[in-house]
Amino acid sequence: MSANVQFNIPFDAVVDAIKSLDISRQQELFDLLDDLLSEKEDEHMENDPEVIAEVEAARQAYRQGDYQTLQQYASTQSSQAP
Repeated sequence: MSANVQFNIPFDAVVDAIKSLDISRQQELFDLLDDLLSEKEDEHMENDPEVIAEVEAARQAYRQGDYQTLQQYASTQSSQAP
């Protein structure tokens, strides 16, 4: 049998607790938060109507041949170099 326990901790107390950690534990926390934020950003992007529309427009342009190859892009960049 498992039980859930919930309690509120003031944000300032969390910040103070993080500041008191040694650098290796802070780095662990940073890595964890970075991973969680990346996942949330990905979820948001996947469900954002504007992003979905932009991706579909890019796919349509690609299907119609409206794109440059890497070689074409590189040659236009090298010809524009000072």
